[in-house]
Amino acid sequence: MGGKISCMITQDKWVLFGIPKSVEAWNIQTGVKLSLQGPSGLVCSMTIKDEMLFAGTGDGRIMAWEFPAKENNLGPVAILSGHERQVISLSVSATRLYSGSLDKTIRVWDLKTLQCVQTLYEHKAAVTSVLCWDQKLLSCSLDKTIKVWSASESGNLQVTHTHSEEHVSSAHFRCTNYAINVIFSKLY
Repeated sequence: MGGKISCMITQDKWVLFGIPKSVEAWNIQTGVKLSLQGPSGLVCSMTIKDEMLFAGTGDGRIMAWEFPAKENNLGPVAILSGHERQVISLSVSATRLYSGSLDKTIRVWDLKTLQCVQTLYEHKAAVTSVLCWDQKLLSCSLDKTIKVWSASESGNLQVTHTHSEEHVSSAHFRCTNYAINVIFSKLY
């Protein structure tokens, strides 16, 4: 691989590795290796939707490539800018890409236009994880909270529930099974 592996995902017969300055892809059936160029720093997070690979980077950008790529050393088809620090979490729904960052924000991107349609500022520390399902979004932060977001009548996301873990240090906070079970028991 030639570098520090910061994240890894699988898609069908592919294993993808985020390293400094590229995403390396390996087809485990054929042995074909691809190198997707473009990031100026470390690749911190990745997700795939409808043959589009998104990679959150250390400089706050999100790179997008067609994937699987037809050739090696292919550059990105789009670069999404807006975060001020590392993009460490990505999640994708049918129509939206969600990005969580060390800049304490979540950005909501339209998958058709690849434009940011909303920025969520309710966390007080780095957003370490985002997870979407149906019309809801879960976010986890080093502010020791898990937030549940739902679409309002206007279509924008708003917080509908916040779960706090006051008894843990922010350095050790993560989305635990216990915390998620507490949230679901209150919502349903």
